[in-house]
Amino acid sequence: MIHYFIINPVAGSVDSSLMLEEKLKSIFANRNDEYITYITKGPGDCSEEIKRVCEQNEASLNPLEYTFYICGGDGSSFEGVNGVVGFKHARFTIIPVGSCNDFLKTFPEYDFLDIESLIDGVERKIDVLKVNDFYSINVVNIGFDARVNYDCCEMKTKYNDVKKAYNKAIIKNLFKPLGDKVTITVDGEEYFNDKALLMAFANGMYYGGGYKCAPKSSVDDGLIDLVLVKKVGIIKFATLVGKYKKGEHLDNPKFSKVVMYKQIKKATIEGENILCLCVDGETFHVKKIDIEIIPHAVRFVFPNHVTKKDVE
Repeated sequence: MIHYFIINPVAGSVDSSLMLEEKLKSIFANRNDEYITYITKGPGDCSEEIKRVCEQNEASLNPLEYTFYICGGDGSSFEGVNGVVGFKHARFTIIPVGSCNDFLKTFPEYDFLDIESLIDGVERKIDVLKVNDFYSINVVNIGFDARVNYDCCEMKTKYNDVKKAYNKAIIKNLFKPLGDKVTITVDGEEYFNDKALLMAFANGMYYGGGYKCAPKSSVDDGLIDLVLVKKVGIIKFATLVGKYKKGEHLDNPKFSKVVMYKQIKKATIEGENILCLCVDGETFHVKKIDIEIIPHAVRFVFPNHVTKKDVE
């Protein structure tokens, strides 16, 4: 097994590359395993490096097993999954040193910062979402929350605080017209044709720095959890957002007329206008979106033991 640590030096509030390299040197001093560190040079480099290594490995007479450790935040994880998909001798995991690691919130019983536990970790095949030409490991969202994420990314440098930037972005978008006119086809049949405030297509449970949009989702059930909130006014939105963040919106009778939920395998979303699309925190602007589940598409590594016993 080759342990390949890909470190994003600009993830999080400080550069963690030196700290990680020193820690790895100490850990592997008493191991026979081979390890490699790679510092990314910019956006897209993580995916390209994984593909380069995997293509070279798969072309060899005796391919080796690689574990890629993505050291960063959600953006790095997005690049990681887009690198490993399709390579049978590659598996990956995440060391959360970024400013936001929403995918791992689905597994609160594990400490992914326990690097030794990850090195000796347990592999599990998980689903991914194929979104147009990209892959998502966590949540694909469209509409209000996607625009908030886009503005939050623009504001992070100014405020140097993700939570503050996110709250400012919410306020900014509340003063814009709410709702996108969309037609959604689900598993071959029209599902929705109206204005929607937001749509989440989930593999994991959390996004947006801790919003539990899909509390019933599972990463290996072969299904997408679709959560749609119809267009509502600011007052109704204010009563909903707290419950939405806690994951208490799906079975709440107060929101039964505005929140739609369905487990699906495939969807097409077409907007009357250009839609703001967010894929694991990465933003795109498109008019048509095709999403489908790819069951058990990647080999994901969990720490080899549960470390957090008291989890709500």
